[in-house]
Amino acid sequence: MRINLFLVTTLGLGLGLGTACKKADNAGTGSGSGSTAATPTTGMVAPTANDKPAAAVAIPQATGDDLALLPVKSELVMGINFQQLQTSSMWKQFVEPQLAKNMSELEKFKSKCGFNPLETIKSVALGFSGIGPGSKPTGAMVIHGLDKAKTTDCMVDKMKEDIAAKGGEVTKDGDVILSKDKDGTVSAMTFVTPDTLLIAVGGDKAKLAELAKGDAALKTSPMFVDMFAKIKNTDTVWGLMNGSSKVFEAAAQANIKFKAVYGSVNVTDSVVVALRVRMDSADQAASLVTMANGKVAQLKGFVDKLEIGTDGTDAKVDIAVSPEKLKMIMGMMMGGMGGGMGGGEPPVEAPAAPTAPATP
Repeated sequence: MRINLFLVTTLGLGLGLGTACKKADNAGTGSGSGSTAATPTTGMVAPTANDKPAAAVAIPQATGDDLALLPVKSELVMGINFQQLQTSSMWKQFVEPQLAKNMSELEKFKSKCGFNPLETIKSVALGFSGIGPGSKPTGAMVIHGLDKAKTTDCMVDKMKEDIAAKGGEVTKDGDVILSKDKDGTVSAMTFVTPDTLLIAVGGDKAKLAELAKGDAALKTSPMFVDMFAKIKNTDTVWGLMNGSSKVFEAAAQANIKFKAVYGSVNVTDSVVVALRVRMDSADQAASLVTMANGKVAQLKGFVDKLEIGTDGTDAKVDIAVSPEKLKMIMGMMMGGMGGGMGGGEPPVEAPAAPTAPATP
């Protein structure tokens, strides 16, 4: 499903999310009551009778507000500190030059609406179900930083003709904005605070009201809260994905099955990755680590830190890449694409892997 032109401009240019979804069955969001958890095939969590209440683990309030608005049956959950990302040297060095090559849509938007969404958005959180090849995602997005009055005026009035020209339609019903794409799919959105926009992606006004109530939110899931507590949610990007997602079908066919993949990426003048894979048992986690250690020696020359270990039923990977190593990787990518990213520099030769990799 394509969300209307405003969301494509706002999110597509900056985050690549505006056109990520295809037409969906509204029932696919699957939010239930606060006491009903998702099954492994439809949601993030599958708590058992031994699970502790979600309140047993504290969630930071700023992020907790978002988790109260995202559906418990989300298959993919992600948070992006967009403001932090844009102030990083990595963004300025690698992303801004690419954005500058194709600014026509953004400039058109700015001239009509009077603000730059890439400069206005502070953070985005999302929870989607139905991810992967052939699936029909639905879910919710929470966007912080947009001004309610300016955004509403922009979408309902100033960009209305542009949206219609692309086969879409946008209307206003009280405080709710409804966008209909040319395929007839509806998304509903409203401001829950003067600068916090809640969007029911592939959902109608009733679904939006259900999300806003928070009765079936992620914070009601003990398993999600347990994993979230192990994530560095102050990093630039954090996320969790159900291991039963179609995204991981290839791994499942190779008999590599896991309950969830989660972690974070922090982007400043370097890139730091903290990734976890939750298995059914500690033995399975140890086996996964053993297999991974046998395959990653050749990667150590590309990073400054690569540590693989276990934490209970989790296999975990910690990676750090310096600006110099990242520049080398980008040079290899551009060389492989014939300078297609505007590089024109010769390919960089990969360094030799260390003969004795450090023990995690």
